[in-house]
Amino acid sequence: MRQGTSTAEWYVYMVRCRGGVLYTGIARDVEQRVAAHRAGRGAKYLRGRGALEVVFRRAADSRGAALKLERSIKRLSKTQKEALVASWVDSGVERPGGAVAQGPNGRESCSGISSDGV
Repeated sequence: MRQGTSTAEWYVYMVRCRGGVLYTGIARDVEQRVAAHRAGRGAKYLRGRGALEVVFRRAADSRGAALKLERSIKRLSKTQKEALVASWVDSGVERPGGAVAQGPNGRESCSGISSDGV
């Protein structure tokens, strides 16, 4: 491991903004990142977009893997993104105040997109 690196996981997340817009990003700590967005720090795109609700979260093994998955999700149509969000919600995966459903490999489970973005 290179100096200054960590074994902490990265996450790809989607938040729903006012008007139903979905924003996709990556972070090591999704709650902290969303709190920063709400405070007006972070992505300029989200400033003034109203309440933000985390509607999707997926663990990745590395920053590179998270960026690849983020890029794949951003290329999806709005309909495909909504289907991904629905599959995540239906799977019982972590939601605010809830428990986390683990997939067979110990990762949060979700259907519709693989960890390699396909």
